[in-house]
Amino acid sequence: MIIKINDDYFRISFHHERKPIAPHQKRGKKEQEWTSCLMEKIDPDSRRVLWVIDEKRAYCSLHDNFSKSEGRRRSLTRALAGFPREQRKQAWAAIWEARRKVTDEPCSL
Repeated sequence: MIIKINDDYFRISFHHERKPIAPHQKRGKKEQEWTSCLMEKIDPDSRRVLWVIDEKRAYCSLHDNFSKSEGRRRSLTRALAGFPREQRKQAWAAIWEARRKVTDEPCSL
């Protein structure tokens, strides 16, 4: 998804990943799961990446069931942590607005 914060455009993408767990670490689960949030600053005309802002991950505990929507929220929160508060508020507002255009589920990211 592409959002605008002040006069800058950013592309945000999420990737859900999993990795097998070593046999001695297994506690009921066979895989470690996480969601990555990649945030890139882009040129609005050509959609070319100018630079990568940040990539953050949200890991699931081996004892919990993984929720993709919760992983997306947490990894995005970590990626936005370097921005000032006002810009974070603008980013979340733009993200929710873009999400509402895709689906009618206002509480899902």
